[in-house]
Amino acid sequence: MNEKEAAAFLKDLKNTAARNDAKVFEINRIMKNRDFIESLKLDEITAAAGDREDLLAAVAALRAASERYGAILEKLSESISGNLQKRDRAEEILCSLPPVYEKIMRARYLRGKSWVAVSMELNYSERQTYYLRKKALTEFAKKWDAKNC
Repeated sequence: MNEKEAAAFLKDLKNTAARNDAKVFEINRIMKNRDFIESLKLDEITAAAGDREDLLAAVAALRAASERYGAILEKLSESISGNLQKRDRAEEILCSLPPVYEKIMRARYLRGKSWVAVSMELNYSERQTYYLRKKALTEFAKKWDAKNC
């Protein structure tokens, strides 16, 4: 990971919680649909349908939908888990950085503050803040790559 990738990763990390919330909402919606399908007692409908091909086709479609829901739920769960692991790793690395680096990274990338606001918060000039940001991103990227090994 280089400095640009680290900056992009941290900016993206800010939106992870919103993406996870959207995925949880989707999981809940799918679970309701799946529970509804399972409550229909498809075996009883099939037995009662006899030779009615339209009912048998509908039951088959519902079973297929239920199976697809299972696959979708698994993908969403894996995605949430991956997002949480990345967030936890990033949090661990941020906490291990020197305090001024951590403050710059959190203020700029996780809270979305402007460079002027970051420099004022830290009581540094903008030029110093940019310099420290570069060093912080380099340090973050090194630690991220070291944890990947």
